[in-house]
Amino acid sequence: MNVRLEEYLRGTTTNVALNVRQYPSYVQHLDQVSGAFGQLLATSGIEGTPTALFFAMSYGAFLAGCSLALSGQAPPSYMAARGCLENALYGFWVHSHPEKLNVWTKRHESAEAKKQVREQFQIGPMVRELALVEQSLANQFQIAYDTTIDFGAHPNYRAIITNLENDARGETQWMAVTNDPAVVKQCLYAVGYCGISALGVAAATFRQALVGSRFAHELIQTWDSWHQLSDPASTGA
Repeated sequence: MNVRLEEYLRGTTTNVALNVRQYPSYVQHLDQVSGAFGQLLATSGIEGTPTALFFAMSYGAFLAGCSLALSGQAPPSYMAARGCLENALYGFWVHSHPEKLNVWTKRHESAEAKKQVREQFQIGPMVRELALVEQSLANQFQIAYDTTIDFGAHPNYRAIITNLENDARGETQWMAVTNDPAVVKQCLYAVGYCGISALGVAAATFRQALVGSRFAHELIQTWDSWHQLSDPASTGA
């Protein structure tokens, strides 16, 4: 693989435009997830709070994942999707344990402070606490998280082989960008699944503040839209 940056950027931009037209149902769902994030962050009692910053970061990572998936950059889209999940989980954790916000903010003050953050912000314990609030949500989160690890957030086997293609000379190369419909659709599905999982974490985090909110209505609509999509991995689409 040897590509000039300008050529690469033109290719990804072109792919986004093409795939938006090619996969309207996936794009519609992703747009609904985006709208739900917006409603969440605008909800009274949540907007402007320290915890909301984590969900704003989650939203940003989700949007990046959408862009990467639509451009055909498969493994990096899973890296962004993992960020979407982890930021949401951090928000849940800090909201449940307000004292940990002080630990988190002091991370860069010393080696000991960084060690404390590593010890007190581990995915396993945070997911287990999420399970105490809602087991099905924790299960969903774990599936989403493991998927990101398998397909790009870590340099695992599936992450590497996803973008192996034959070049013009018939030689197998790792390609930074793919137009394989199966790969692109799976990325779009996975990013959406991670986004809606992060929104579920938000709902578990802000239960009282979200009662009767526009976000609650938006989340129900997003779930309805999600269930109308078919998982490309299970259908062979």
